[in-house]
Amino acid sequence: MLIGGFVVTGSGPKKVLVRALGPTLTRFQVPGALANPQVELFQEQTFRGFNDDWRNASNSAEILASGFAPPDDAESAILMTLDPGNYTAIVRGVAGTTGVALVEGYDLDSSEPSKLFNISTRGFVQTGDKVLIAGVVVNGPDNQIVL
Repeated sequence: MLIGGFVVTGSGPKKVLVRALGPTLTRFQVPGALANPQVELFQEQTFRGFNDDWRNASNSAEILASGFAPPDDAESAILMTLDPGNYTAIVRGVAGTTGVALVEGYDLDSSEPSKLFNISTRGFVQTGDKVLIAGVVVNGPDNQIVL
């Protein structure tokens, strides 16, 4: 299980895409990639959404139009407009399978009054090819402070 957390801050809703990737990682020679990831989204303890195979989502056309649809049909995505609060995305393998996965969050509405703020990840950390890696991408022409 891989857990990714994030916070929506501000006074209004924010359109967010959460992706769970596995098969795509094999294109980058990542050994042991999770063959079929699924993702659940919670706000605090309240269930907000689930997806297994992003093309089966009721809003798959919107996911595709976002420009961030998962490259593989077996990967998962949830695109929702979220109110300010604390969120957790939980990635698991379908039918209890295991492997290396990637959880990502995308801010699809960079306008005010809300921001996608704070990322955190929880996963099992090992050595070699099984280390836990975190990353962040900052878009736009201006420098940003990242802690």
